[in-house]
Amino acid sequence: MENKQLICTLLLAALQETRGASDLVSLVYVPEKEMVVGTFTGGGIKLCNVAADSGCAMIRDIMRQLGV
Repeated sequence: MENKQLICTLLLAALQETRGASDLVSLVYVPEKEMVVGTFTGGGIKLCNVAADSGCAMIRDIMRQLGV
């Protein structure tokens, strides 16, 4: 089983080094809702649906849904 929170943590570190997502503060996987919550510096949040995703599909979906 993939550790989806670890994938989010590693993806967060990579995205924070980019111009497009340098203001991203956290990516939290919520398993009971199969969602990832992205929180930004100004307090904004984006919800990413990652239902039934593999780790690689989850990364693609998060990036697409965050708009980066």
